Amino acid sequence: MTQYELVHRVYSENTNEIDERIGKSKFPVTFQVLKLFSLKINDILKSLQSIEANQSFYSSQGLTRILYEHYLVAYFIWTKCRVDDNDECAIDYKQYYAIYEMIKQQNYNSKLDKSYDLTKTPLQNFLIKVPELDDPDNPLNQDNFTDINTRANKFDIRKILQYMQDSLDPNDYFKSLHVLVHDVCKKYNKTSSYVHGGRMAELEAFENTPPIDKSKILNDNVEFAKIFSYQILDFIMMLLLLEDKSFIKTYQPIYDFINKDRH
Repeated sequence: MTQYELVHRVYSENTNEIDERIGKSKFPVTFQVLKLFSLKINDILKSLQSIEANQSFYSSQGLTRILYEHYLVAYFIWTKCRVDDNDECAIDYKQYYAIYEMIKQQNYNSKLDKSYDLTKTPLQNFLIKVPELDDPDNPLNQDNFTDINTRANKFDIRKILQYMQDSLDPNDYFKSLHVLVHDVCKKYNKTSSYVHGGRMAELEAFENTPPIDKSKILNDNVEFAKIFSYQILDFIMMLLLLEDKSFIKTYQPIYDFINKDRH
């Protein structure tokens, strides 16, 4: 049995207990966000499997770049929760990141249709287009806008990498996982050309420059998705274990699997 199969089996066989523990947890938003990332990554996995069957290399690389970003954001939220011992990062993602994206999208559209007023701030331009979000009893102001930007910008991949390199304790208990994250950041950078219509992606995919084993990479992309798929579920269960050591009874098969080669 693979680790992917084991983690999914343990999780699926204990969903009632897991949901009950989550209901009592002090990190409800983090668990909610991680569960959604699990759904998103599993959806990407299914697509990558179909793409591999069709041997569509370019599409696989582009979707895998999206996969890397999903994993890095989920990993960051999980790490911040366990290190800071609070739900703040997940709350910022769930509440403020959405507003940040809405403002960016609306102002981008305003610039496209030339209705963006350069004499006004980005927030003012946004509220002109979406006045229903400006509550008279609790109006959005520039301080709010600055706060939204600060909270949302932490999910930029460059900021996540900076946090891992500069702010995380080098003796962090899960430091072995950070090696994988560092590798994912490199792969994220390497595959960026595929989502930006870059020339390097074109050279690699269609001109075989440099020569690569595309079938192997197609399979590797699926395997990475499987790793991320089980790791998100593992993050959920490890967070439960950090909160309550009695959860080890449920987690024991995974713990034994991970440590079998260490004895």
